[in-house]
Amino acid sequence: EEIRFTICPELIASMLFSECMQDTEAIFVVGVEQYSCYSGYGDSFRFEGRIKDPTERDTSGRKLTCLVAMDAIRFSGDKEVQFRSDKIEREIKKAFVAFDGQNNKAENLPAVATGNWGCGAFGGDPRLKLLLQLVAASEAGRDLIYFTFGDEELMLESGHVYRRLVDNG
Repeated sequence: EEIRFTICPELIASMLFSECMQDTEAIFVVGVEQYSCYSGYGDSFRFEGRIKDPTERDTSGRKLTCLVAMDAIRFSGDKEVQFRSDKIEREIKKAFVAFDGQNNKAENLPAVATGNWGCGAFGGDPRLKLLLQLVAASEAGRDLIYFTFGDEELMLESGHVYRRLVDNG
């Protein structure tokens, strides 16, 4: 999210108008525009120049984008806590609210693009978070595009798990 806020600086301003989220809340920011290109991640992150965002606009002049913010639980101490049923339930509910597309009244919503939510400084387990987000997206009726950020083992494992889930209905 730090990268997204850097390349779409109006997100920084949106923080001034956003309250602390409750366990069943997410924040939707519509019309986010990208102003710069970048390369890398973390210490290798580099500004690569300005960009004119080619994303189409709606009838109000906003870019046809929607960024959804959902906070994760911090598991910095005992990492086994995240496997407790109350923590799992909270994270599934949070992801469902975020993926439901503002009550999912529209048809043909685009896929949710996500990744290792809460797995960096917050100490979340990437395999667990992937499964929780998959459950939430499935319940919300949304396709999921999951970015593993170069973790090839996670990518392969998640493909196997997904196939097994689909095969077993």
